[in-house]
Formats: sequence, C-alpha cells, structure tokens
Amino acid sequence: MDKARFEAAHAPFEAYQGDEPYIFISYAHKDVAEVYLEITRLHEIGYRIWYDEGIAPGSDWPDDIAKALAECNYFMVFISPNAVASRNVRNEINFALNRDKPLLAVYLEQTTLPLGLELRMGDLQAVMKYRMSEYGYYRKLEGTIPRLLMSADKEGKMKKEADLAESVQLKNKPSAPRPHQAEDIIAFKKTSHSKTLPSSLPEEKTTKPKENLPKFIETTKKPRYQLRSKPATISERKSLNVVNEFENNGDGTITDHATWLMWQKSGADYSVTYEKARAYILGLNDKKFAGHSDWRLPTIEELMSLLESEKQSGDLFIDPMFDKKQLWCWSSDKKSPGSAWDVYFNSGFVGWVSLDSLYYVRGVRSIQWVEIKDQDRVMKEEIKYRLTVNAESSEARVRILNIQSPYKPGMALEPGIYQIEVSEKGYETYKERKEITDSDLTLQVILKKKVSEKPAYRLRIKPIEVSPDEFKKVFRLDDNWRPQKYIDNDFKDNGDGTVADDATGLIWEKSGVHDPVTYEKARAYIQGLNDKKFVGHSDWRLPTTEELMSLLESEKQSNDLYIDTIFDKKQLWCWSSDKRSSVAAWEVYFSDGAVFWNPLNPRSYARGVRSRQY
Repeated sequence: MDKARFEAAHAPFEAYQGDEPYIFISYAHKDVAEVYLEITRLHEIGYRIWYDEGIAPGSDWPDDIAKALAECNYFMVFISPNAVASRNVRNEINFALNRDKPLLAVYLEQTTLPLGLELRMGDLQAVMKYRMSEYGYYRKLEGTIPRLLMSADKEGKMKKEADLAESVQLKNKPSAPRPHQAEDIIAFKKTSHSKTLPSSLPEEKTTKPKENLPKFIETTKKPRYQLRSKPATISERKSLNVVNEFENNGDGTITDHATWLMWQKSGADYSVTYEKARAYILGLNDKKFAGHSDWRLPTIEELMSLLESEKQSGDLFIDPMFDKKQLWCWSSDKKSPGSAWDVYFNSGFVGWVSLDSLYYVRGVRSIQWVEIKDQDRVMKEEIKYRLTVNAESSEARVRILNIQSPYKPGMALEPGIYQIEVSEKGYETYKERKEITDSDLTLQVILKKKVSEKPAYRLRIKPIEVSPDEFKKVFRLDDNWRPQKYIDNDFKDNGDGTVADDATGLIWEKSGVHDPVTYEKARAYIQGLNDKKFVGHSDWRLPTTEELMSLLESEKQSNDLYIDTIFDKKQLWCWSSDKRSSVAAWEVYFSDGAVFWNPLNPRSYARGVRSRQY
C-alpha cells in the first residue's frame, strides 16, 4: 500500500451519532482508500455521514450495522467488483431496499452486477464516477443528495451561494402530491361526457386528431380553445376538456393545433426550484431554442390541456409523443406568495407545492393567429433572409454570437438583430450588432492589425489561497463555475513544444505531464522543467487559476474540450498554484469548461507556464 492509500485507510473523521437525518455509507473494505477520500469530501461540505468507523469496540457488529441502517435517512453504496463480491455489502443493499430507503449507487469502476442485484437495483439512481471528470462527478453528487442530510450552518451557506441548486434531483420514484395538499388536488380527465367548462373555453364535441398537418409559424385559423397565457394567483382550479391535435415538428417541439400552443417535447432533465425553472426558461430564450425567444412557463390551464383521461403507453397521463421524464411540471400560476400550482402527469392530478420544492419544467409559447371568417385555414410562409459576411482575409473566423447555429456564408435567418463577430490572430476583433429587416444583408469587414506588442491582458502570477465562500467572486465565475468573460487569445505554435499567447504575454507548454500526479508531484514536475532548462528557460511555474482560466473557450472545440486545438488534448484538467486550504488546491477543467477544487492527494495533470519578458 502506497503512502496516500495508507493515510486514507485510517478513519478520516468520526461517524455521525445523533438524531438528525444522516447518510449510511456501504462499501467493500478493499476499496477503503478511495471511499474514505469520497466521504471526506462530503463530510467537509457538511453532510452527516455514518460509516462502520462508528461501531464501538466490543459491540455486536451485525446489530450495530442493522440499527444504523434502520435509522438512516439515505443509503449510499460504492459499487465495484470488490463490493458485489462482498456478502456484507449485498446484505446491506438488500436491507436498505427492503426498508424502502432512498438509495444512490456510485460506481467506482465498471462493474457487472449479479443477477439478483441487477433485478433489484436496475431502476435506481446511479452515478458512474469512473466515466466522469472530477468536476462533473462532484457537481452531480452534491446536486443529487438531499440537503436535509446537511448540517444547518452548511446548508445555509450552500443555499446562499445557490451554486449547487442546479441539476438537483432528490426523488427517485415520485408519487402523488403530498398529503397535506390533498384538499387542493383535483383530477382533470378528458372525456366525451358533458361537463361545465369555464366561460373562456367553448365546449366542443370530441374530434379525431388531424393527420399530416403542415408545419407553420403563423396561422389565420382561430384556435378552438383559448387558454389564459398570463400568470395569476389562484385559490382553486376548474376542470378542462381539451381535445388536442398534436404535431411533432421534428425540432424538439410539438404543436397543438387545438390550442395553437407550441410545447417543448421534453423539458428540463432535472427537477428544480421555481426560481430555477424561471431561469431555465430564460436559457431557452437566450439560445433561441427551436428558433424562438418567446418561451415561457405555462399557466396551469395550459399544462392541464396536456392531461389525458387515462394512462398512455408511456405510463403517464400525457400523449406518448412527449418525453416521459418530466413526471410533474411547474406552472407560472401562484397559489400564494410562497407556493405555485403544478400538474402531475404520473397521476393525472393537479396540486400545489412550496416554491423551494423540486419539480420539472416544460416550456411553452403561443403561436400567432388572427381570426377570419371566410377561410378554413390560411398559412403564411416563414420569411428568412440571407446573411453573408465578407472578411478581407480567408483565415478570419465569423461567428453569430446570439444563435446556436454556426455561421455559413449566405445562411438564412429570420428578421431580427444579430451580434456578429469576426476575429483573426494578429488582428483586432470586429464586433457589431446588425439588424435584418426585409432584405438580404451582405457585410464587408476589414480587420485592423494589432499595433501593440504589449499583452492586452495582465494576469495575476502570484499564488493565493481562496476559500469556497469567495472563489466565485475572486475568480469572477458565474453560477456554473465558468468565467463571466473570456479572453480573446492570440496563440502561436513556437514549434519547440511551447505555445505563445500574445494576448496575455504567456508561454505555455503545448502538452504537460503525461500522467495524472498529486499536487506535490506536479510541483516536482515543474522543478524538473527548470532543472533541464526546458526550451532554454528556467523560470517555469505552475499557473495561477486566473492564468489557466485564460485558456478556456466558451464552447467545446473540435477536440471535444474547452481549449484551443493548438494544445494537446490529454491534459483534461490541470492543477493551479492557488490553494483552497492547506489540504486542497484549485483546478481548471478543460473537459467541462469550469473551475473546481481537489484535495492535494488525488491525481491531476500539470502544464507549465512562464511570462514573456518585455
């Protein structure tokens, strides 16, 4: 056993003893080094952890295990070939499942489950750690485990930061709305029987959905059902009887010709709070999902219009044309300042929940229409105009920053305002907002050569210690732990294993250490570069987080990393010289485009840097 493994094999903290909710950890003792490292991080974040260190000397081992399992509120098992070969681990899993404990399986290695375990665990939550980056793994893990298992002071900090509220999914198998809300729950069924309908919804006989309806943007056909689109505060709901006419548009959206609403086919992948649901909708509009920027949270009537009277082939009360992951969805309607209405597609019910609950979200938008009397249906062609950007140099890169699609000469765009960027190494970047109104647009761009040899960006070179409470502010990160602003690099391959960035005045190793190393080994690697005077210099150093962040790209490149393809792609994440504490340091993840931290013992890559002299 190496030193790191030996140190990890000693219990890193006392197991939780108390009456508050806690996590029971199950693992094979042959995996003790890696498991101790994982649970230490969870413990440091603030989660209450019980593991077999908590068994008192001389006590009855099986009874103590059974007692801790029976009283735990969450069961977490680390899966590996060692674990599935352990009778104790298998017994603990079966015990937890028999007691209906919420269960999370973390796969340390690719593991084939015995048939019995596969049968019982096949549909439960699992995190494949061995396939994920450290950043992605910890973001997923911390976002999956319920916060009620966290000490109050730590939970307050986490809630305040709100950087772990994304990608949260606390429930494994949701059920009907909570019992204390039963008085506010009404079933909404679609039947052909006569019902009393709201005055705004004309009662209409059931008709079969029309097949092969053409796709369009605007229509002069009045919808058969006019639903309220503006949010309201409502104390109770009335029943609807909508007969839908769905059409799959083939772009991730579904049009209902009965209501002239366009829906997301799926929606958010994870359940989120009400505020995060609103942020998700803003994200759809920012990226012009399916070519539109008027997405919104649906009202409760609009969500109810999707409910079916019976379960469909997806085992939900919604047409199987929709994805089945979104079991229940937020509406925009409030019941009170602290609660909102929602629809349960798993049970066919409508209820309300507090705004900090975790529910899915599915965006909707209204299709424009005007009423006419003498025609059954009139459609208008979707109007688009061509955009062509002619740059002086064929090497120039053209991007349209506020759309998803990559620029192509003569690309067709809807009328609107577009942010155009033209860039080339050694030249000043051209940025301009141009409006396309009623004709094609051709733009001639002549880039100006950069006149100053001094770097455009001055970055910190001295290491500092940054705590988790202030790292987003110090490193200037957004809520996804990514840079708020990106540097416009000017890279040049020196042909000697180094890359120069004229924008920052930094010289980088093109590759770096070939295999992941601990933090101390990373420092030793840098010292080795200086000892052998790599490319004639002895002032190489570990980069600061700020310097490493300067290499991040806002989008994945052709190497499937958030770093320019001029660099080798093996170094997926790299140590910085900035510490988080005496036992942890900050890293930059080129695999995820974000900043994260790691204890000093786990292994990561290192890439040397030096400052050019002026």
